Amino acid sequence: MATRIIYRSARPSDLAFLRNFVVDTFAKREPTSRYLKLGTAGFLPFYDEYVHPYVDLKTTVVAEEHRIEGKRVHSEIVSCLVNTPYDAVGDPSKLGRVLPLVNLIDALDKPFKEGVLKPQNIPESRVLHTLLGATKEGYEGKRLFWNAMSESLRLAMDGRWDMAVAECTAWGTRKVCRDAVGFKEGSIIQYKDFEVDGTKPFEHLEGEAVLLWKDLRKGVDEM
Repeated sequence: MATRIIYRSARPSDLAFLRNFVVDTFAKREPTSRYLKLGTAGFLPFYDEYVHPYVDLKTTVVAEEHRIEGKRVHSEIVSCLVNTPYDAVGDPSKLGRVLPLVNLIDALDKPFKEGVLKPQNIPESRVLHTLLGATKEGYEGKRLFWNAMSESLRLAMDGRWDMAVAECTAWGTRKVCRDAVGFKEGSIIQYKDFEVDGTKPFEHLEGEAVLLWKDLRKGVDEM
């Protein structure tokens, strides 16, 4: 049986699968989600409020495995990068137990908005939010997310975006953004030190979250 991986933009017909795939992956494997014991039901409100209504299909890239058996081709999405415009908004009152994660993202975003976007008069609507990446268990280490990110940034060179931004809560995605596709590191927050409304929701979680960004106005050759 022959297999190959193709990378393509997401289609409307992919959205239901991506919702389930990303939510399940983050609930099981993303550090802050595991620490908060969100489960799929706890993470789902974030996806439905801040992601699902705003997915940018062109720059959202899936890695699709094609298994060829004779004349039959079986297709399966095994990795993806889901993007939205940076100005996408949701209702925090509907977030429930995932709210501390959104508060953490907001804290990472503030220095970027004030120190990078504002001085250059770049509206948030011109910033691509490379928001959520997921890879199927057993497919790690194959550079699937790396290639999906590279393809996504290539597709983003269509005149709609001035910058791309990502908030990374896991080392693997941080390494890809920084070392593979040339994002710059911005604000960094130690989980155990993060405080909101007088509480530390990640007080006993080791590690850090980081915001990374890339200027897309320099063109694809600068990646």
